[in-house]
Amino acid sequence: MNPDLVKVVDTVDGILTVLKTIADTPGVNMLPYAAVASSAIGALKLAISAGRDIAPYVEAIGSTFGDGSKVPTEAEVAALDDKIAELEAEVQTPLPPAEEGEED
Repeated sequence: MNPDLVKVVDTVDGILTVLKTIADTPGVNMLPYAAVASSAIGALKLAISAGRDIAPYVEAIGSTFGDGSKVPTEAEVAALDDKIAELEAEVQTPLPPAEEGEED
């Protein structure tokens, strides 16, 4: 199995585990966590569609949600949201033209 795919699946599993923990915790507002998780997964999908390197996304998401064993702080969620915006801006930037001998 592709190790990159395994890492992506593990990262998504961490997100879902955290969201389940939050949903099961009375008094915790799930909306900010769900919103940033949705943005992160959407940005990951956008990067894949654009043919970009997904490692920065997987690392940013993984460092925030980890293996799902702890709920990230609001500051960690805000930092991930900022990082996702930064990575999305990079995806929107066109790739440089192919050099001689490279495929388009």
